[in-house]
Amino acid sequence: RTFALLIHDHPKLHLDLLVAWPDLVAGTEILWTWRLTCWPNPGQTVDALRISNHPLLYLDHEGPTRSNRGTVRRIASGAAHCSLQERDRIQLELARPTGDWVLVLEEAQEQETWRVTRV
Repeated sequence: RTFALLIHDHPKLHLDLLVAWPDLVAGTEILWTWRLTCWPNPGQTVDALRISNHPLLYLDHEGPTRSNRGTVRRIASGAAHCSLQERDRIQLELARPTGDWVLVLEEAQEQETWRVTRV
């Protein structure tokens, strides 16, 4: 798996965490995407909103987005290893920045609210 962390300026400044995930139905990969309120320092937990899957091109894209939804700048990318995947908990080891990121589902409704901790 691969990942990217993007600074995105629309609708307000935030981070997008994108992780390539197998799409078992289509037999390809999709980008699971979370909108983080801010950069988590080690040991810190921040809110994240699971938003719609993004096209794979956003792993490498920088600049204006489709549909005039601001611009993005990649601040980290690389390999991602998923060491745990449950319905309400995911643990990822990201190549850069080093360390594990634990994502815990807080509320599953139309838009999923997650908590992200950088271990």
